[in-house]
Amino acid sequence: MGKIKAHFDFCACGPTDPGIEAPNQKYGPTEVCFVTANGDQLFLSCGGSVVDGRLPYHPEDVNSYWKDPFVITGGTGKFEGATGSGWTDDYNRDSYPANSFHQWTGTITLLKGKK
Repeated sequence: MGKIKAHFDFCACGPTDPGIEAPNQKYGPTEVCFVTANGDQLFLSCGGSVVDGRLPYHPEDVNSYWKDPFVITGGTGKFEGATGSGWTDDYNRDSYPANSFHQWTGTITLLKGKK
């Protein structure tokens, strides 16, 4: 997708998930919009739990993370009619309190002929 801007409507203020051992709060489903440099938008939805702590591969100062499924729900421009899904791999760090860090992987299927 190249360099993008992202907008998340996100609130981790739901009940805890009893299936997760560490303290956590559920979120979502939340709507996400990725915007490319030319203004095309890709819409996604995700939900899960923000978990206190860190995974072994996270930086040492990670204080919470979320690793949850997402679904592509459509888009505009070259993403019109897009479908797909994947997983989030996100975390918050003590050394960057105003930022969160995101690495998402998955698949996207575009309609033929969209550029």
